[in-house]
Amino acid sequence: MLGLQVIHAKTDEQRCRLQETCEDILLFENLDQEQLSQVLDAMFERTVKVDEHVFDQGDDGDNFYVIESITTLAVLEN
Repeated sequence: MLGLQVIHAKTDEQRCRLQETCEDILLFENLDQEQLSQVLDAMFERTVKVDEHVFDQGDDGDNFYVIESITTLAVLEN
């Protein structure tokens, strides 16, 4: 059974940056090139503004975040 493949348009530069970022992520380490390509197709870029709230600890997951760079502090509560 074939699943629905999600593809978000991106520039070659965006795709290259995503691929380079994902190369060091353990979750993607054992994917073959076709599988990684499908994962990259489904990704989309989101630029977060300074002081923009993204999510709270304990929220239901609706996205998987691959962070290319970060210049802020994440606060974890017990």
